[in-house]
Amino acid sequence: MRAQAVVNAAAVRDRPALLARLRATLGRDGVHVTADLAAVPAAARAVLAAGPDVVFIGGGDGTFVRVLAALDEAAAGRPLPALVPLPWGTGNGLARSVGVEATTVT
Repeated sequence: MRAQAVVNAAAVRDRPALLARLRATLGRDGVHVTADLAAVPAAARAVLAAGPDVVFIGGGDGTFVRVLAALDEAAAGRPLPALVPLPWGTGNGLARSVGVEATTVT
């Protein structure tokens, strides 16, 4: 399985071990940390260029929605890979609604 991740920098600022574990698992080129919303489209293009089967999205609900929109735009009608929320934000309602709790990925 080929995997990539897009991570909101604010979500891992106080959790360096999470980011280190993700990079150890996916490789340095497999983790795209976005400093702000303006960086998300470039990260989405890089993720899709790698051809992953799954994309992990680290952050909260807003991060997930923004990354999803950028991936959809970058895909230009092609099917998207599977998307998995990593509940590292404030609300995490979307992650909880699909059964992913913060304790399962810390």
